[in-house]
Amino acid sequence: MIKSAFYSFKNFKIYSFINLFGLVLGLSCSMVIILYVSFEYSFDSFHKDKDRIFRVNEIATSPKARNISPSIRMPYGPALKNEISEIEEVVRIRNNWHENTLKYGDKELTLENVIFADSNLFEFFSFDIIQGQPKQVLAGKNSIVLTQKVSERLFGKENALGNLVEYDNNSYIITGIVADIPLNSHIQFNAVFPMEILIHSPDVYVGWDGGISAHTFVKLYSGHLQSKVEARLPDFLWEKINKKDEDSGFFSEFYLEPLAQIHLFSDVDWDSNGKDGKQVLLLLFIGVLILLIAIINYLFISSGVLSLRLKEFRIKHYFGYEESGIAKQFFIESFLLFMIAAVLSAMIIYVLRNPIFQLFQTDFISFQLKENIFMLIMAIIVISSITAFIQFVNYKKKIISIDEISSFSTPFRSRRLNYISAFQFCISIVLISSILIVNKQLNYALHKDLGFKAEHVINISHGSIGAKQGMLIDEIKKIPGVVNASASFGIPGLETTANGYQPEGSEQYQMFNALYVDDNFFNTFKLELLEGRNFREGLNSDTKKFIINETLAKQMNWENAVGKSMFRNSNYEIIGVVKDFHVGLIYSKIPPLIISKEWADSFYSLSIALMPGETQKTINEIETLWYSVLPDVPFHYSFMNTKFESLYAEIKRTATILFLFTCISILISMLGLFGVTFLLMNSKVKEIGIRKVNGATVFEMVKMLNYNFIKWVLIAFVIAVPIAWYAMNTWLQNFAYKAEINWWVFAFAGMMAFLIGIITISWQTFLAARRNPIEALRYE
Repeated sequence: MIKSAFYSFKNFKIYSFINLFGLVLGLSCSMVIILYVSFEYSFDSFHKDKDRIFRVNEIATSPKARNISPSIRMPYGPALKNEISEIEEVVRIRNNWHENTLKYGDKELTLENVIFADSNLFEFFSFDIIQGQPKQVLAGKNSIVLTQKVSERLFGKENALGNLVEYDNNSYIITGIVADIPLNSHIQFNAVFPMEILIHSPDVYVGWDGGISAHTFVKLYSGHLQSKVEARLPDFLWEKINKKDEDSGFFSEFYLEPLAQIHLFSDVDWDSNGKDGKQVLLLLFIGVLILLIAIINYLFISSGVLSLRLKEFRIKHYFGYEESGIAKQFFIESFLLFMIAAVLSAMIIYVLRNPIFQLFQTDFISFQLKENIFMLIMAIIVISSITAFIQFVNYKKKIISIDEISSFSTPFRSRRLNYISAFQFCISIVLISSILIVNKQLNYALHKDLGFKAEHVINISHGSIGAKQGMLIDEIKKIPGVVNASASFGIPGLETTANGYQPEGSEQYQMFNALYVDDNFFNTFKLELLEGRNFREGLNSDTKKFIINETLAKQMNWENAVGKSMFRNSNYEIIGVVKDFHVGLIYSKIPPLIISKEWADSFYSLSIALMPGETQKTINEIETLWYSVLPDVPFHYSFMNTKFESLYAEIKRTATILFLFTCISILISMLGLFGVTFLLMNSKVKEIGIRKVNGATVFEMVKMLNYNFIKWVLIAFVIAVPIAWYAMNTWLQNFAYKAEINWWVFAFAGMMAFLIGIITISWQTFLAARRNPIEALRYE
């Protein structure tokens, strides 16, 4: 039967090639997407107690806002374990967002992804400790645990355990080495410090009502206890904070979020470790769609070929070939074609693994392929079995009695072309319009006015800036090519903090975003003051003054905000109102903002506005000055506009992936149309010949053959537009500021799909209409 299958492929080689090429494209794309989606869904699945681990999220309600945060204040973690008996263990983790240098002798490297964690981190989670005891590695206050990769970069093959390293001008003993963190962990780090170091820092406030927070995870004695624990949380919070804040308008709620849900489907307002599950599901939908189009093409073309093979099957039936044998032949042909396509697809994916990595920014191919190879083989067997069954059912419908054996073939019905055209063009129009809207939104986000100057501004972040800011800024401003320089706690458009304030005229505290800046901040970023004045020069001037943004002024209904006051530990006078500028991602609305000159010693960000031109020469001079002031601190800078572009890397990648797979899906659709049209033309050879003998022109023939096709494409357009509009309108709801969905997007998508299809079909109809009618009639 295998020989017979290959004989069939050879006899109908054009159709077999179209089927194989379409399946290779479809399987390659769908395998990549399904492997990627499988990778995303596998996050945190390697933890032994994953079903019992939950993150404690906070819903903070104030008189003017409601926020969901993935972190809670420090004291809550230990209290939860002590007071709620269903909780077995608690661990707190806090990221250190600032880069710093790790030194060992004359070797040093810049360390990113550093965290602080409780001493039971490696007992709580299933991270693999290579050297050291999980219970002891974070027990000492001067301990540090490194990943294997960092250890090898700093020590090579030397044993790192017990060595003394320097970090942020402090010395630490390496007490443990942990295996590199799996790619499918939402908790990523290169080094871990004990939480005790952070809690006991002199400039850190730890309290029930404020101060630093941490991601707090609880491990229950059983995952089924989640609802019981959540039922006890209101009383717990009432005693800790809500009773005291009863009259303030502030109210806190806790709930438990399962570990498996955090990476893709967390409902917190913002989480740096999370990903939008909707985008992953969108990719999965596209992957399934591509596979579905490829399979439908295969079925339609195979159905058409079956019409040409009825003579073969009737003769086999005449010589005693049973239906079970025919069914087996269908399965073998289908299985062989799918297996060949799968092997070629796997080879293509392997060869293109580096471009795939660049596209998705994750090496999920090697990570997932080994674990899912059995499932892929099973999927191919199931799909090929289903397609073989459908072909056999189709065969049963087509077969005629032995008495009519003289009729060697049955015509391929053009109605099928109409159906497949409508279905595939409906999909194509949806995908084309979707990619147009995604690109439009991306361009809107990347080119929207942020409200401040980001071009030619470099930023340097380090905890040592605060102590030396005066000297640094004064000397940097003297360098030719420097326009201005400013130090701050927070970075506009990237990082802010938030605190509770009591505005004048209000009896309740409200939560507002805050930026702590120097007097050069407004001139460096070209911010526009709508009312009042800027801060006066000098580190100690205007430390009890605030400047607010226009959103805050509007929220408080202050027509003349200058002269009003805010209370936070003491009264602060408002001296100005600044025009709104983005303090966070473009996805979210501009929040109420307070700008203050406090916390100067804690400033970690240095922003320098440069003149266009000899930028690198100016940066080199800044670097020389930097090392003269801070000789032990590495000089690492980045351009602000580059930072903003990186923030939208995820949506840019999504747009690129969507565009790529949209083009491939259209290519597969056109390939299917080519194959089915080829079959249709073969079935109409006699009709075309007769019409030409009777005087029909080539134009009339092309018009006749394309008329029904055009009608069904219009039907597909009518169906596709509402689907595309609804899908994209839902997606755009994720953005506070969004591009409009214009009618021309759908018109253009429909026109593109129509042109692609009409060219594909008209070319074949034109060739068929140009045939010599005598040859056509003789062929029949």
